[in-house]
Amino acid sequence: MKAAVYYAPKDIRLQEMEKPKPLTGEVVIEVKACGICGSDLHFYEGIKDVDINPGIILGHELGGEVVEVGKGVEKLKIGDRVGVEPLIGCGTCEFCQVGKYHICPGLQTIGINFHGGFAEYAKAPQEKVYKLPDNVSYEDTTLLDAYAVSVHGINRVSVDVKDVVVVIGSGPLGFTTMQVVKAAGAKKVILVGRRDENLEIAKTAGADITLNTTKVDVVNEVKKLTNGRGANIVFECVGGLAPTLGQALQMARPEGVIGIIGAYSEDPILDFWSGYFKELNLLWVSSYAKWGGKPEFEIGIDLLASEKCNAKPLVTHKFPLDEITDGFEALLNKKETNAIKVAVIP
Repeated sequence: MKAAVYYAPKDIRLQEMEKPKPLTGEVVIEVKACGICGSDLHFYEGIKDVDINPGIILGHELGGEVVEVGKGVEKLKIGDRVGVEPLIGCGTCEFCQVGKYHICPGLQTIGINFHGGFAEYAKAPQEKVYKLPDNVSYEDTTLLDAYAVSVHGINRVSVDVKDVVVVIGSGPLGFTTMQVVKAAGAKKVILVGRRDENLEIAKTAGADITLNTTKVDVVNEVKKLTNGRGANIVFECVGGLAPTLGQALQMARPEGVIGIIGAYSEDPILDFWSGYFKELNLLWVSSYAKWGGKPEFEIGIDLLASEKCNAKPLVTHKFPLDEITDGFEALLNKKETNAIKVAVIP
């Protein structure tokens, strides 16, 4: 099979590899789409959050068709359309035992620790593979990882029908969080971003109000829109080196809640006194697992199937496997390309 193999930053090579074979309890999937995630981009740039071994096939946002099943597989059959949850806990630690495998000390990930979806075929344990309803496309699966994180966000930060919610960030996590918050019944959702093109998409994708940080004082605008009180909840979905967590603290009303979804490259800049005097609640939102016994990844599929969320406007760029480097460059230069989610279509 053809596969895009990672060797070093800016060194991803298309080569022939042996097609994976399923072990007991595993299925082999013909990959139909795989998204380029921000973590993949970090590996491509040489910004490493975790060690990555040369020779690995990246790609953890994948969907496709089951083409082979191993012994003991009962829930899936050849021909099933599926999405793949990439997180694999040890299964035995105290966190895994209560459905919180996202904080398992031995957590491993398809596309980082095991070969992933930037290839014609990939394999996964059957318990991490979910059937797709007819109205959920393969391209939609490239956003399921982000939707699952956003579902975990409203699990951690309860959203109510009276809440005015600000979502900072107009990338995939900002968009999916905005949609999930809307689906949860928030009174009003304000999306804050930096690019007009993305904010125009946000309007069609469900945002009630959009604010461009390069054109207005977004803290003052949020206060105006909330009669001077500030937002009940702010989700920070940028991370990196951005000053957005400090903005979030200023936007929130007294006793408000900040959901920190963005992953920071350095310790974030905090407006300490805003948080201190307003007695704000800061909740970190890391990845996803189960909510009430149900996988948050599967809840994301349900939201797409019910059309309460819509991934289609978010997949802005598609590249064949042999042009995967162009896909990474499109995401790396998103100020010029306006890329939101880049999908690789083997």
